[in-house]
Amino acid sequence: MNEAMNTLTTVSTVFIPLTFLTGGYGMDFEDMPKLRWRRAYSAFWIEIIAIGARLGVAVIPGVNTPTEMLAAHRLGAPLLKLFPAPAGGPAWLRSVLAPLPFLRVVPTNGVDVDNLPAWLEAGAWSVGLVRSLFPVEDLAARRWDDIEARARAAVEAAASVSRDETRAIDAVPDPMVDRS
Repeated sequence: MNEAMNTLTTVSTVFIPLTFLTGGYGMDFEDMPKLRWRRAYSAFWIEIIAIGARLGVAVIPGVNTPTEMLAAHRLGAPLLKLFPAPAGGPAWLRSVLAPLPFLRVVPTNGVDVDNLPAWLEAGAWSVGLVRSLFPVEDLAARRWDDIEARARAAVEAAASVSRDETRAIDAVPDPMVDRS
């Protein structure tokens, strides 16, 4: 499969042109009703998640509420990008996952090396570090050693967390979704 399609992910802030999606990837224009330059958001999930599933591409929609999380999950999204991270932080995520333990949530905004373990302990499937790992000042000044040091610290912080294997999606399936 084309490398560009292997890296296709859908998040709440990504724009996807129709020509990229249809250009030689086995899709017809008719497969994609009303897709032009549209924001990849809730109403767009159905089409994009279906296309990703058909192509074997993981689609990670941006979500912010439990309702959005459950809807994207039930549409077939394997991971859910929590953006922006809610004010309640890891405690909020723990509360959401209590009745929905099958969700694979990946918080991305507001995660840093210091709170990374708390997010994982709260049940985050993974985390995404952007600004805290790649400060604009360090990128502009080409301080790669500082960025590498933060990345190593993040890996160490993640490794320090004992993961609860009962959080595995197969251990607690969504009763409303047949994944067979």
